[in-house]
Amino acid sequence: MLFRRLICSAAAAVLAVSCFVCSVSADENEEEKEIIKFTYDESMVSEDTSQPTISFDTSDWENYLHLTPDADLVGVQMKQDTKTYYQGASLKITASGSAPDKPFSYGESLRDADNNLVHPDYDENTPYVNPGIELRAEDFGLSCFSGCTISFYYRIGTDVKGKLMGDAVYVYPVDEEYAHLASTPVTLTYNVIDNDNVSQYRSIACPAAAESNATRFVFEVPVLSNLSSDAFYLDNITIRLPKGEDGKQLVIKNIDGYNANAKPQETIEGLEIKKEGNTVSIAEGDKAKEGGTSVVLIVVIVVIFLLVAGVVAFVVIRHKNKFY
Repeated sequence: MLFRRLICSAAAAVLAVSCFVCSVSADENEEEKEIIKFTYDESMVSEDTSQPTISFDTSDWENYLHLTPDADLVGVQMKQDTKTYYQGASLKITASGSAPDKPFSYGESLRDADNNLVHPDYDENTPYVNPGIELRAEDFGLSCFSGCTISFYYRIGTDVKGKLMGDAVYVYPVDEEYAHLASTPVTLTYNVIDNDNVSQYRSIACPAAAESNATRFVFEVPVLSNLSSDAFYLDNITIRLPKGEDGKQLVIKNIDGYNANAKPQETIEGLEIKKEGNTVSIAEGDKAKEGGTSVVLIVVIVVIFLLVAGVVAFVVIRHKNKFY
């Protein structure tokens, strides 16, 4: 009887030690995920927010935009474009492949309404892919992007509807392992009606949470089928740092040769615009408006002329009737 008690006590002790070891191991794993302290190179920042960090006006942009490791899966490529731009020149992103055999990071549900796998070949344990382009913190003198916000002008391609997952490009911050750091990405969704972003540029921003260990911003291009034209365009990317205790807003200064003399294109709100090629500018809208004003003016003059002629004819007829 005593022997059995000793055996039970020994087993309990072993179990307790095992639990303690597992707890310590878990704590050590948590400690390994240290928060990256946000720091920046003072020589690369400025309080002047009038110039973008990357303008794409020279070839120097090639040092700061990169393809993601999965870009080849859908044939993503990028190059400077001087025909379709917001200001000076832009970055054109294309994709020539088809849907890969792995799920995209965003835009797709793994299970349907009945909780069945949409694609039996992969489940929640299947690694995601991030085909597209990216910004890397170290290129801008930053230890990480935590607390930073990128803002930019973009224009969606004319052939993406039905060929990109959700008809959109997805923008979000990730860490070194490309783990998602945003539950909801910023979506650049094809729209030609109430917020036209196909024939003209729109501006938008994407933040990274403080102490998130974000080291990259990814522009994901989730291709479903081969695109016959461009996927999207980028122009004038600005990187804003977290505000300091003094409330000052610092940005990464321009590093690729900004052409300040190039005139920015202005957007027209709430119109469906069909024009291809260079972005429609407000000046063209004004011309159309002036043309419409001229037509209205002509109609008013004609109406006034007819009224005057009618009055004159009436007076003449009444005058003649007095003598007959």
